[in-house]
Amino acid sequence: MARCWSYLRGLSICVTVLLLVSGVVMIGVGYSSIEGNVPVAELFDQLSISDGLLALQVFGPITVVLSVLGISAAASNCKPLLLLFSALIFVEFVAVMVVASPLVHVEAQMNFAVDEIFLNVTPLHRADRYIQTELQKLQTSVRDIITAE
Repeated sequence: MARCWSYLRGLSICVTVLLLVSGVVMIGVGYSSIEGNVPVAELFDQLSISDGLLALQVFGPITVVLSVLGISAAASNCKPLLLLFSALIFVEFVAVMVVASPLVHVEAQMNFAVDEIFLNVTPLHRADRYIQTELQKLQTSVRDIITAE
């Protein structure tokens, strides 16, 4: 029986370490910046994708703190601490599900908006002659830069 408990203890530590890694990834994604690409940032602002980033910024640190609590509880084999960890992880899971449900709708809106943007683009062969000429100049200059390197 002691071997079974040590196996379960090791398994819970491994799962909690994976939870720690996912919390760190959530923090990294939540605080990553898209400011370098202004059109993408404007599209994200229109579709309120910033709510998803805010959720990652909030739940990432909470996940990290709870996983550290879980690792220490599993390592010390303290039952009250393990029960507290389990209850808090369950509350966090429910909160993530409540917050993530509306974000699925935002993803659908974002896919629709991207499709609309690409469908409304005028094909180059139908564009004004001035636009075609300017794009050809741009392509020529880019080709010259690439061949010069």
